Amino acid sequence: MKYFIATLYLAAGIILPFFYVNVVGADKILGREWILIMVLFIACSITATQWLFSNKANEEEEEPEPKTRTSPFKTATKRKIPQPAPVQGKVVTAPRYVEPPVQKSRPTGSTTYPPPMDKPDIATLMEDVKNYIKLESWLMAMQKANEMIHYYPDSPETEKIRGNINFLIQKVKENK
Repeated sequence: MKYFIATLYLAAGIILPFFYVNVVGADKILGREWILIMVLFIACSITATQWLFSNKANEEEEEPEPKTRTSPFKTATKRKIPQPAPVQGKVVTAPRYVEPPVQKSRPTGSTTYPPPMDKPDIATLMEDVKNYIKLESWLMAMQKANEMIHYYPDSPETEKIRGNINFLIQKVKENK
């Protein structure tokens, strides 16, 4: 932007006098008109130079940064959950992790129902947790997160869940 404005000043100081001299003719211009042309040239050149080296020319127009939607699945160091001040006389306890019930092994050839519980897929569990969070179904998200922790304790996805389990606990408490 600064170069555009400085160019306009320089054009006014150089092109306009040149154009005037060529249109009217150098032999028809009076002495005082030459003085006015020189004053126009010098004034516009000085103004353009001052504009380029002034503080206004150094200011850049900044565009606002686009807003990004943050995910609740951030690392523990980047996540900041506001903690309310504890109320005196009231003991706040976190929900306890309860392992899903393990079915007893059955003899082969048994036709009893329901069929034995298989280990769910980690991608399905992670997708369920994300969907429940989007739907703000915090208790269901907490249950799926607990299943992930139980079935896949050492996976990277479970580490993300562990880093954000306090967020889910807080949301479950708020909705009770």
